[in-house]
Amino acid sequence: MSFSQLPGEMVANIFDRVLNDPTIRGSTSEDKKAIHPEDTREQARILRTINKMSTLAVDHCLQRRFHSFEPKGSPIVRSHITEWMPTYDCTLQEDLDYWVHHHVTSPSPSLTQLEIDLAALRRLTVFNPSSVRIDARAADYVSSYSVVRPALHHKDKWACSSRILTRLAKPNSNLKKLHLRVSFTQDICYQVEEVLRNQPQLVDLVVEADIPAAWNSVDRPTLDLDRTQRSQVQYATMDRFIIRAPGLKIAAINSDKFIDRTKSCTHFCLAVQSIAAGRNVPVHRWVQRLFANSPHLQAAEISVGEESPSVIADKTAPERCNLPRLAHLTLDLRDINASLLDRLDAPLLRYLRIRSQNAIHSDGRCQPGRFPNLLSATIDCPGFILERFNTLGLARHQYSHALIGVKEEGAFDGEVHAYIQKHHLPGFPGQQPAPKRPRING
Repeated sequence: MSFSQLPGEMVANIFDRVLNDPTIRGSTSEDKKAIHPEDTREQARILRTINKMSTLAVDHCLQRRFHSFEPKGSPIVRSHITEWMPTYDCTLQEDLDYWVHHHVTSPSPSLTQLEIDLAALRRLTVFNPSSVRIDARAADYVSSYSVVRPALHHKDKWACSSRILTRLAKPNSNLKKLHLRVSFTQDICYQVEEVLRNQPQLVDLVVEADIPAAWNSVDRPTLDLDRTQRSQVQYATMDRFIIRAPGLKIAAINSDKFIDRTKSCTHFCLAVQSIAAGRNVPVHRWVQRLFANSPHLQAAEISVGEESPSVIADKTAPERCNLPRLAHLTLDLRDINASLLDRLDAPLLRYLRIRSQNAIHSDGRCQPGRFPNLLSATIDCPGFILERFNTLGLARHQYSHALIGVKEEGAFDGEVHAYIQKHHLPGFPGQQPAPKRPRING
């Protein structure tokens, strides 16, 4: 049987393996496990020249996704071996280390590359790809570390980046996954909101923007969560939602529809400059509300660079958060205390990272055994070391840390990483056997 006589489905499967499996294609790159877009384009061009059936098969394979770059690793939402989000007074090296850790190491695409991606995206739009991964950055914030208005430079790149987002905003009933790298300005924020608003089938979103936290606060763009949904449209519930942009402001005043859209997420991350949850509403109350409506979470990070103190004390009863699958949790907020932590029912929590501007023991402590499967905890806040871990419901003999010459009862302003001694935990009153821990890939 000749190649032209093979069933179309078989040809499509063969080409799909050739285009998507680097071990079959014999990639010469150092990263043998990565699928490099330039390799895929060249291979697709060659395969199209065989015959008419091969052209149709290649188009069928490529319509499933449009990937203009391949990250060195999966987007990270975990709470061990990781970096804190840079603050407004961080150094250039801290910013660089943060983005190296999160696999954003390449400079922004050239104007030529942006134009090539835009042309390819226009051709593939007719196929309605189900997965899009594209680097549409127009500025190198971190490498240049410039805090001037970015739109004053490389205007052609900004225009091309904007056209790419305009193309992505066209309704696509097949689009399920979107991994987007952008350089945020306020106009770009509006376009990202439009993309989310017009793609109701989207279930997997990753947005990375290396806008520095040290950027002038007057020019910081704001993304409004309320504008990412339409009132009369039914949206699919998301599996993963990640926005990592240390210089971005988030408006979450009217976020009911957003919380409903993300209620099925297993991985959730907001690493941003600020979250405006409403007048006199502290961010940790909004976080509690989010967690209370996200029972499927396996890994979560909420990192906020700046937060205004609440003027009026919130006397409403905090919501209890049932998180039976949560294994990784990072909380980087202005004010974290036992009133938040003690309402997290997370029997599988193993890795916990907390950074707070205020002492976390200012409002009591969690009951003993609150986190029965905790393996490690990192706490960065003012105050006594002993009080920090007591707040988690841990006695001194139940954890160990590597700080030498620091008194437990003495004040220490800095990060402390401790490992929990598991053989001490079964003595906690009322502890129940923990269910099987899910595997975390992100």
